[in-house]
Amino acid sequence: MPAEKLTKQRLLQVVIMMLLLIGAFTWRSFTYENEKTLSCIGRDQCKVKIDDHMIEIVKTSLSSYELHQVPKNWSPSSQQGEVTPIMPQSWAFQVSPNQLDKPLYVTLTDKVRVRISI
Repeated sequence: MPAEKLTKQRLLQVVIMMLLLIGAFTWRSFTYENEKTLSCIGRDQCKVKIDDHMIEIVKTSLSSYELHQVPKNWSPSSQQGEVTPIMPQSWAFQVSPNQLDKPLYVTLTDKVRVRISI
């Protein structure tokens, strides 16, 4: 197959695609955040240590958990259910019924999330 002549339009298309790919790679490199995932495995409760804080997670029913000894400046959250404060340094995690067959994750800080297996 003979080589085709490189036209100005084709050269412009190649340059634009290269700039687009370099821009996407650079944007993703600068916005990347390394999130640490810890596992909390136990029977009815488990403990996980994060930044010198020992967090206790207790299963209270099939779809509810309590998080104890959470530092006051942390706000736990989850996309799999509702996390609400119940006492100072304690939070309730109510899992949505359609999420019970999936691994459960609670984000404790902007860099640490916990996988719950109890």
